[in-house]
Amino acid sequence: MSCLLSVEPFEISINGFSERVWSLRNASTMMFSVLAARLFHNRHSQTRHTTDATFFTLFPNLHPYFLRELNKALLAEKCLYYPSLYPTLLVLQRMTPCPLSAGDPNLSLSHFVEVIQKLSLSGVLKTRSLAAETLSSILSASEMQEVVEGIIEKLDKSMKQNKLHGSLLQVKHGLSKCPDLAVVSRKLMKKHWLLTDNNCPFTAALYVQILSKVVSPSETSPELSTLINKAMSLLKSSPNSGPMYTLKEACASFIMSIQCSDLVET
Repeated sequence: MSCLLSVEPFEISINGFSERVWSLRNASTMMFSVLAARLFHNRHSQTRHTTDATFFTLFPNLHPYFLRELNKALLAEKCLYYPSLYPTLLVLQRMTPCPLSAGDPNLSLSHFVEVIQKLSLSGVLKTRSLAAETLSSILSASEMQEVVEGIIEKLDKSMKQNKLHGSLLQVKHGLSKCPDLAVVSRKLMKKHWLLTDNNCPFTAALYVQILSKVVSPSETSPELSTLINKAMSLLKSSPNSGPMYTLKEACASFIMSIQCSDLVET
């Protein structure tokens, strides 16, 4: 057991994802699966997570290794895929932050936040999704609230759609940790152009899906009225296939969730 959980085989398994020979890549994925199961599965509590203090106290050399691999992946963004990126993110997803007093600050998860946020804006959908999900795991509730509010403030019409989508994914995955959703709701509704003046149904649908989770049924505001009227207009429009169907479905769910028919223009 102690041999299996040493640092070296963990690095070997992740590095093996870059092998050109299929059999070596396959062996590396199986080795990674075994190591991850041994590290994160607690049969007594049925949890699959551990704290950063616990993990990096046991394996301090993995902290700089993970950070190095993430930065390499960021530099290799033009190549669209970096083999060690996904296993590294999957391991970090299994960690939760400890209070600063509980561990070595040099080995905390906070060092990964900046690079993971940048990866969340990747041109690759899977990378954006996995990085955004990882970000929500490694931040505390208070940190997540601050990060989510900051992301919403920076949303701008000049941003490319991949970056808009990645930013919204960070918000979506961070909602479960935000203690004050009312603030998030108000800030999001001010960005109503994401629905009313956005030519990408994909990002517009994600924006509406997030609104459905945060807008209170008792909410009343000019921004909400604008959003409802636009959602109603889209539901009456065509076509009904592809990305537009996803957007219409999100709009329907949004209107049903807020139950504010009195704000809709008749």
